[in-house]
Amino acid sequence: MKVNNKCVVNELDGTKSVPSNNTCTLLTLSEVGEKIKLSDPKSIKKWLRQNGITIHKLATRAFVYDWELKVCLLKPMVLELIRKHPNQWREICRNIINEDVVFEMIMIELDNRPLILPKYKIQLNSVDEEKLYNELVA
Repeated sequence: MKVNNKCVVNELDGTKSVPSNNTCTLLTLSEVGEKIKLSDPKSIKKWLRQNGITIHKLATRAFVYDWELKVCLLKPMVLELIRKHPNQWREICRNIINEDVVFEMIMIELDNRPLILPKYKIQLNSVDEEKLYNELVA
């Protein structure tokens, strides 16, 4: 990766990008297609709609926010972290996700997800089992 005074050139695929701390970066549909490995504009729009990402119009072109796409792409990984590391997933997630906006939006979305109610009632026989149960459901 080479850095010029105005843009970053990725040596692997030759793409150029402008470094920015702006979290409201807009992506065109073709840029989204590169990230999700789709090329047909109709397929890209369908994927965006299915994943709840709003397509914005600016003049005659369609755009999406970069942070919104990142949240959608990272959410399955975060759900897997929750499954594998139920007590430490937030810290692990915080270390993996560099952007504060993306991290906060994922946390907001996960806090609003529906609560999964258990199908079976668990009968606890000892104090140790009760402590373990409370740790697991907390």
